[in-house]
Amino acid sequence: MEQTNVTVREAAADDAPQYAEAVAALIRESAQHHNIHPRNVEDIRRWMTEGVAVIALDEDGIVIGFCYYHLWSDRMVTHSALVVRPDRRRQGIGRQMKDQLHVMVERDVPGAVEISRTTCPVVVHMNERIGLQQCPLSDLTSDPAFWHECEHGCRDYALVNAPGSDVGQPNPIGTRCCCTGLIRRQ
Repeated sequence: MEQTNVTVREAAADDAPQYAEAVAALIRESAQHHNIHPRNVEDIRRWMTEGVAVIALDEDGIVIGFCYYHLWSDRMVTHSALVVRPDRRRQGIGRQMKDQLHVMVERDVPGAVEISRTTCPVVVHMNERIGLQQCPLSDLTSDPAFWHECEHGCRDYALVNAPGSDVGQPNPIGTRCCCTGLIRRQ
């Protein structure tokens, strides 16, 4: 169900002072229940200032959603930190943010390969809706920084990388990951 009283738009530099702390709190709250790692306020401000973030605001100007994209060394782009406030989920807000992010990536990084990794079936569905297809993790970026994020944010990292583990699948840097990989080549 689409909400007409929600604004989903590209975040701007002048949003950073007003919204970055609220975004960080929303991500921290989501991390308590989902496989997403918290982001610090300084990074959120930088993403807003760089024009790589999308923000969702309710009719009172309160943050109800956020996401951003990141360009990796091999011209692959991830959609990251997609969060929607729990009481506003299942209203199409996440999908609207994904759509906006996709438009921004096509505009800002023409020819880039869009990728995603997630354990969330809802995010898998949103990604497939904008043209990403499930793929082996080996098809995703080989940029070590992308894969090292797992060590700091994935609640399953220790389990899937325990000696002798066969949980998940190997990634390009030799560790294991329990995420679903998705890719969209332009």
